[in-house]
Amino acid sequence: SCWLVLMINHKNISTFSVDIPAKRVYWVDPKVDRVESVDYDGNDRQIVATGMNNVPHPFGVTLFDQYLYWTDWTR
Repeated sequence: SCWLVLMINHKNISTFSVDIPAKRVYWVDPKVDRVESVDYDGNDRQIVATGMNNVPHPFGVTLFDQYLYWTDWTR
């Protein structure tokens, strides 16, 4: 399941958000400066954004309409 992927592969997830229509889970990992996603079954893992220039130390993520938003500690 997607929860198993999150628990095994990540130790520093600060928050996650569920996209019910798309059946995906999004999360931010501030240790590796990354926003990622998997489907409900834990498959189709995608890196949405990565790197200090794009995602400097993210700590929050949310969905609104068809858009994904995240916050970081530096901006």
